[in-house]
Amino acid sequence: MAYFSSLVYLVAALILAPLPAVIGNIPDAHPSIAFLIRAWSLPNLVDLAIIAGLGLVWAGWMYFMSRAYTVARASVIAPFEYVSLPINIMWGFLIWGEIPTWMTLGGAILTLLSGLYVLYRERQERQQ
Repeated sequence: MAYFSSLVYLVAALILAPLPAVIGNIPDAHPSIAFLIRAWSLPNLVDLAIIAGLGLVWAGWMYFMSRAYTVARASVIAPFEYVSLPINIMWGFLIWGEIPTWMTLGGAILTLLSGLYVLYRERQERQQ
């Protein structure tokens, strides 16, 4: 899992890295596009600490999820991955003051409920 997700990030970085030199500055670009094609700058120490911390959290998450999938069935482990939804909503609110829309909350609730339903169904089939 870690290998292929890292491979996707690497390919995306190799594609996006030369864009600022090729495209140049677009004066009226949408902020998300302007962010992607701006020139790279060296991060300061605080940014490096945040990047390192996020890398460690991601590496830990990938290690423990891989271990979980080796000791239990995927149908049991997969619903626990949905825990990231409410955690991401919490961080979005605490860090950026982002309040999720009703559509976002509805999608998150549907995703959580479907995961719980699959877990419930698997347990019912195991008991029969």
